[in-house]
Amino acid sequence: MAFAIMASSAVLAPRPAASTSGRRVTPRHLQRHVVIVGNKQIRTRGMKPLQAQEDGSSATKSRRELSYRHLMVTLFDSNPYLAEGSRQALLTAAGLAAWNNSKVTVVVVDDEGKAVEEETKMKLTTINDLLMEKGCSNFSVIEKVTTENHSALVGDVADDIEADLVLLSSDCVHENNVDANLLAEFCSCATLMVP
Repeated sequence: MAFAIMASSAVLAPRPAASTSGRRVTPRHLQRHVVIVGNKQIRTRGMKPLQAQEDGSSATKSRRELSYRHLMVTLFDSNPYLAEGSRQALLTAAGLAAWNNSKVTVVVVDDEGKAVEEETKMKLTTINDLLMEKGCSNFSVIEKVTTENHSALVGDVADDIEADLVLLSSDCVHENNVDANLLAEFCSCATLMVP
């Protein structure tokens, strides 16, 4: 019984870490560091931040690792002028396309029987205007009218066009157009949900 009490007290009150010089060692989360940004010194507390290499190759390397050649935006929007979530997904895709100089494919999905030609034309005009306004000129629009599972459709189209990243508005999950679990199963590339 005495052993169990000693073991629990050791767990409750750990001894400070010993150092070879006899001084007390400060835990990493309490250590202070000085970071130089431009010509200013900023004092920080916590783990030492990573320093950028002098030649700037680390920034170039990280940009290459996160580049996407082909982006796919899928819209399940019945609003001909596009809801805010769909607009945010398009704007995010336009920004990523400008950053990576990549192609954007917009997939507009409508349920069979619910698609009205005038509303679809207005949607396509709105998509075109929004992307052109943000400087994205390398894009195409695919229109799909279907009754099948939308999650499987998104995965199939992403595979057909060889997309690197699929962007969706989170509204499509909230409105039960797409099941997020099935989407993760059918999409073979990265998926980004935009609020």
